[in-house]
Amino acid sequence: MIDERVDYALRNFFNEKFVYDSGSLSYTIIETSKKGKTRLVVNVGSEESICFNTYDKFPKWEILRTEQTIGMRKCIDHFILRKNTSNIWELYMFEMKTSVGFETWQNIKYKMRASYLSIKTLAIYLGIPLQNSNITACTTYEIDKFQTTDMTSPKILLPKIGGKATDAKNDEWDANIIKIPMIVSEDNPYDYKTAVKLRHKKIKMYRADDGFLEQTFNL
Repeated sequence: MIDERVDYALRNFFNEKFVYDSGSLSYTIIETSKKGKTRLVVNVGSEESICFNTYDKFPKWEILRTEQTIGMRKCIDHFILRKNTSNIWELYMFEMKTSVGFETWQNIKYKMRASYLSIKTLAIYLGIPLQNSNITACTTYEIDKFQTTDMTSPKILLPKIGGKATDAKNDEWDANIIKIPMIVSEDNPYDYKTAVKLRHKKIKMYRADDGFLEQTFNL
């Protein structure tokens, strides 16, 4: 059961467009678009949990800039907050893709950056403390394009919003890490000194008879 402080904030601080589900041991998060359909069953193992489905469809903070090059209006698909057996709140952010490669990975970073900041702000309203060590970024995918791309190309080793030249496959994707830069500029577009390093979980999906990519994931 959600504690009183969090429950009060959910019921009183946000408008009716802010859709969520809470108090379940399992949630099904679904993403549908022209590029594909994904269905993920997430077993959270705690009734002290909140699932914010289709977070990318929520109205965004009006104070944020809208330019696509800045990326602050980009957003992940879903996220789940849950209190673990040690009574510590954890955040799991989910981005759903049909395929992931070097180009897609950089777009995911934009979404993770904006969502990381906005969700931490949201957590303050809810009265939920969040430490980076308890935050996990998750990417669902069917096709791993990292395995098929020519690694000799220098363009591959220079991400659009990173710091120094890096091998995104070996240093991040295969290492179960994502580095999210906080400062990006034309003068210094590859600065990793400001990056927030988070744990990353890649979730391999399988195609069902109804055309959905599907999987079960245990937190």
